[in-house]
Amino acid sequence: MSEKLSEGVQLLLQRMESHPNEFDLDRGKWASELNVVYARVTGKTPPQRAEPWLSTAEVEALWDKYVEIKQRDFHGHVMKKLFDEEEKEGIDVYELSQGKRGQALQPGSWQNVAVQTSNASITASLKNKLGIK
Repeated sequence: MSEKLSEGVQLLLQRMESHPNEFDLDRGKWASELNVVYARVTGKTPPQRAEPWLSTAEVEALWDKYVEIKQRDFHGHVMKKLFDEEEKEGIDVYELSQGKRGQALQPGSWQNVAVQTSNASITASLKNKLGIK
């Protein structure tokens, strides 16, 4: 039987999903709360500050959600850099994602491509072009 998460943790997990930009260890709106979780995860919490109101399951749930947010951020960062690189080389990423060659993209148009094409097909296409399996 899994441990029930407190209402506060459940609300924070929902907020992390709906407003991921608020969650940064250094400067986010919720930095102090995240730093409590980080200290528990890394074992850097002094015994007198063990934050007993957060169970181990709650700390793990919050940390897992934080890592998920950062993984999405990293994926977006990599995709943007790849799109920018493709634009400079004059390759139409949308056409490439459709298995075709086409006209070169206009600078800054990668945002439009992302709206028109799913991340999965673009990622697959770029992996294929870069020789990643």
